[in-house]
Amino acid sequence: MHRFRLPILALMGGVLLGAQAPAQTVDFTLPDLQGKPHKLSDYRGKWVLVNYWATWCAPCIAEMPGIHELYKQVHPQVGFVMINRD
Repeated sequence: MHRFRLPILALMGGVLLGAQAPAQTVDFTLPDLQGKPHKLSDYRGKWVLVNYWATWCAPCIAEMPGIHELYKQVHPQVGFVMINRD
């Protein structure tokens, strides 16, 4: 049995784009916590987990420890884009 069930659910709930993503994938740019811009295209060739969350969303908060564990295992092979909707 896989010990990280929560990240698998997070992957299913997020948008997962692979290295072979369709040509119609829309590029976007968002700032990180320090204000540095990051483009989705910066992650070309990697799998990318795009996760929308909010501080008031209990399920969002509950999945964060699992996403963090997944991050520790697969970063930098997988890109993580966490978008706070507060």
